Amino acid sequence: MDSELHKKFSHVEFNEDQNDMFLEIVRSTPHLSRILMYILKNQSNQQSEGKLIGTTSANIANNLEVKRRVQVQNGKTKSFEEGRANITRKTAEKLLDILSSMSLLYYEESKPYKYHFLTERGEKLVNEIKKDFYNEKKRRDK
Repeated sequence: MDSELHKKFSHVEFNEDQNDMFLEIVRSTPHLSRILMYILKNQSNQQSEGKLIGTTSANIANNLEVKRRVQVQNGKTKSFEEGRANITRKTAEKLLDILSSMSLLYYEESKPYKYHFLTERGEKLVNEIKKDFYNEKKRRDK
């Protein structure tokens, strides 16, 4: 969603059923929650510094490490193994478009970049994801 549309509908909130539905979608799609958490962290850091710039797909691609298949050279042959590597820019862009379509993000365009920000609905969803993550972690530690 672009910034104009965001301003028009910024007051709209999800009801409980919609919130649960979007929470389930984000959890079931790989890396969506990681991207939301990264944007929230980046946005919080920028606000504390007093300059809210936004997050680009390149920022995410350079700084977000995920578990994925990585090509490994074994002599003359190549194979793929599970490993940790940065998310690709193309994947980051696709996931940002999905989150934007869900109205969890909005962007401000400054050619050739798109600066992404969380909406209030997105922040609420991320806080619920964090709460669930900490509750699950506590349960595992017992």
